[in-house]
Order: sequence, then structure tokens, then C-alpha cells
Amino acid sequence: MLDLQKLLLFFRKNCILIIVMQKLIYTTVAEKFVYEIPKIKGSRFFGTLFPIETKEQVEECIEDVKKQFHDATHNCYAYRVGIHIREDLF
Repeated sequence: MLDLQKLLLFFRKNCILIIVMQKLIYTTVAEKFVYEIPKIKGSRFFGTLFPIETKEQVEECIEDVKKQFHDATHNCYAYRVGIHIREDLF
């Protein structure tokens, strides 16, 4: 392989790496946070954020919310653990 081709290949790989590394930086919550929006037609709505690192922690947090609001008619949740390259980069 020519030196120029090696240099271009090296440059291409490193540029991609730099872009990837910049996009892998993300922000997360440091501690539990609960927010209640004003009542809508007599119903109460809460949003709760938890700092998590594993799926097991997610399940524990969901159980905690269900215990805290045991009389709620339903609990909606979403979670994301770790970095998902395909979704996070684009």
C-alpha cells in the first residue's frame, strides 16, 4: 500500500473515532427528582427521574414508584441503560 493510501486510511479512521468520541458524552441525572404538574380534570400527574446504571436498578425504581403511588390507576415508564451507538450518534 502506498504511504499516501496508508495516511488517508489512518486519517479516515481517526476522524470517525473523534466524531464518535465527541458524541458519546452524555448528561444524566445525579439524584432522584420528582415533579408534579398541576391537576388536570382532578387527576394528578407525577414525573420521576432516577439515576440508574443497570436494568435491575430500573426494576427496583419502578417498584418503588408503584409502592409510593399504590392507588394510581396506571404507571407509565421508560428507561435507557448505557450508550446505544446507533441511536445516540444520529
